Amino acid sequence: MEKGSSLAEREQAATVLVFDPVRTAAWLICLIIIIALLVVGRPLLVPLSIAFLVWVLLDAIRVAMIRFAAGKFPLPRSLATIGAIALVVVANYLVVSIVAGQIDAVRAAIPMY
Repeated sequence: MEKGSSLAEREQAATVLVFDPVRTAAWLICLIIIIALLVVGRPLLVPLSIAFLVWVLLDAIRVAMIRFAAGKFPLPRSLATIGAIALVVVANYLVVSIVAGQIDAVRAAIPMY
């Protein structure tokens, strides 16, 4: 590039895309390896991600309980953790019982159709 070239010419020259087959092949190989690892690791990754989501939920509930009780007598962390676990267990029980009731209602209504 010439010394006296304008800024627009330099920017245009810098934005030219060059197809590099070696680099593209390397990216494709990396992508294939990552997808293969995700498929093979699925039995481990799914429970791990669910456990992480439950942990985030329990931590948010525990922090909310501690902040709510932050007054003259703050709630100890251990009691807040036990309360958060109890709250999630009760919520899961309610959801499962509601879904089970709906399944029973659908099962009873099937012969009418």
